[in-house]
Amino acid sequence: MKQPLRAMALSIALTSLGGCGGGESGAFLFNAFVGFWVNSCEAGTLGGSEQVNIRLTELSETSLSGSFSVDTYSSDDCSGTPTSTVQFSVRQDGTRPVTGGTAIEVTLSSGTEILKDLLFVQDNQLFRGIPGPFDADGYPSLIDFAHPFRLN
Repeated sequence: MKQPLRAMALSIALTSLGGCGGGESGAFLFNAFVGFWVNSCEAGTLGGSEQVNIRLTELSETSLSGSFSVDTYSSDDCSGTPTSTVQFSVRQDGTRPVTGGTAIEVTLSSGTEILKDLLFVQDNQLFRGIPGPFDADGYPSLIDFAHPFRLN
């Protein structure tokens, strides 16, 4: 059963980005994450549809920032103008090894709400963490390979 995107966005920490094997340079690793990533349109929690967007920008060879949003549409195919958008800022906190490469640990912030996640890049697709179990620092322990993001 798919979780609605809004519920996932508000209930999990963001997954660290990955995709390059250990020993790669920081610049190469972060370049793989830079861009505007979108996932597929999914049914909304209260009807309509939702789509998650992640925009990542390289601040330096070892640092990323960006934005994360959940757009809600009245249509069932994410067409037209979003009726609402939940916006988070993204801060890169660190990196860590995951199965298949290196992920980045990120923190999402929106007012008083703070979420942690993992982001991982593999085969030109971005993946987030699964909302639980979490590690000792509050980041997801596993990558969600079932819901990829693509560069837009």
